Amino acid sequence: MATRRFRALIACSLDERQGGVTTYVDALAAHLPAAGVEVAGVVRRGSGAGPASAAACGGYDVVLDAGPHEYRFVPAPGVPSVAVVHDIIPETLWKSESVRRERARALAAADAAIAVSESTRRGVLREYGAGAAEIAVVHHGVSPGFFCAQPPSSGSPFRSGRYLLYVGKRGGYKRFLWFLRAAAPLMWRHPRLGLLCTGEPFCRREWAWIAALGLLGRVKARRFSPDAMAGAYANAEALVYPSVCEGFGLPVLEAMAAGCPVVACGSASIPEVAGGAAALFGPGDAPGMRRAL
Repeated sequence: MATRRFRALIACSLDERQGGVTTYVDALAAHLPAAGVEVAGVVRRGSGAGPASAAACGGYDVVLDAGPHEYRFVPAPGVPSVAVVHDIIPETLWKSESVRRERARALAAADAAIAVSESTRRGVLREYGAGAAEIAVVHHGVSPGFFCAQPPSSGSPFRSGRYLLYVGKRGGYKRFLWFLRAAAPLMWRHPRLGLLCTGEPFCRREWAWIAALGLLGRVKARRFSPDAMAGAYANAEALVYPSVCEGFGLPVLEAMAAGCPVVACGSASIPEVAGGAAALFGPGDAPGMRRAL
């Protein structure tokens, strides 16, 4: 008689086309079965999530709530839950009291918690005073597809083929416009070098800065499928990651897996993730960033 496998239900209050939490949830659903854990289902956005959703998913033994900042899924009675903390940016940077209340409630209600880095774990302890033993650090991993002996062509949009790579969102603490202004003198000295950004098209403000810096045609945005990202990394001169506030910083790990040099701001979790394998610069240190590049 076959023994039923341990079943986990993954919940997520955010459903975005691209982003670290979406990547995390999709990877969990794909790889947990290899660890002997059956995925009972993935509930996104939390809409309608509750005991009624459990029956639709066919039952589960534990809920892994990936948040990221709201934890809306209510487990069936007697089912343990694990809350994942990706970062504490809303509490420390945005001063969001609503997120602080929600996170405090979720941490108090959960049977266990996971922080994606030691930096994030220390932040949770500092902000909420939870006991160290209650929070386990489980670092992210990288899809095997990023390890390429012969990297596929990324289809560079630049005639020279040479480009720096910027991955992820570009607003706020990601500091894209700061990086663009800081990197411009380097790009002026190297006219065959382009800058390729992944993700959404540029907004008017970004286009205005690109034009004002004389970089039209040399800074481009392009969407990549997950399968094509390995080539985008592997064919770049370097990944530049200027973000000053990260709970983990997955692009740093992806780039290193693909053999792409990393130049990053050495704050928050980045030194922990890079492990000495990246060229780091201080927040706001434009000359330091150019020297690293």
